[in-house]
Amino acid sequence: MEAMRGHWTDDRMDDLAQRVESGFASVDSRFTELHEDNRQLRREMIALRSELRADNAKLETELRTSGETMAGELRREMGSVAEELRGEMKELRKDLRGEMKELREGLRGEMHDRFKAIERRFDIIIGAMASGLVGLVISNLIG
Repeated sequence: MEAMRGHWTDDRMDDLAQRVESGFASVDSRFTELHEDNRQLRREMIALRSELRADNAKLETELRTSGETMAGELRREMGSVAEELRGEMKELRKDLRGEMKELREGLRGEMHDRFKAIERRFDIIIGAMASGLVGLVISNLIG
């Protein structure tokens, strides 16, 4: 029997050829399936990429719109705060001017009082000098 196995017959050769052909057909079939799977994956990736681009564009639009809305709200709020600050500053300026006027008037009154005191002292000194001069003239005339 071993002698027969060592010898290739036409039937055995045909059988081998059929097995090889069947194996290649199986491999070809698997490659065809893989290629189809690969094509399907590419189509899905393209679809996902399109969805992502659309979602990204939608998000950009939403962000831009909400950003513009927030910027508008912020501008209005800042305008309101600025108006409040202007009003407060105006009141503070008015109060400060009033306080400065009171201080100025107080200083003027104080300076006026001191000058009056100086004038009284000069009047006393001049009166004393005039009395002394009169006394000197009288003592020179009498004496």
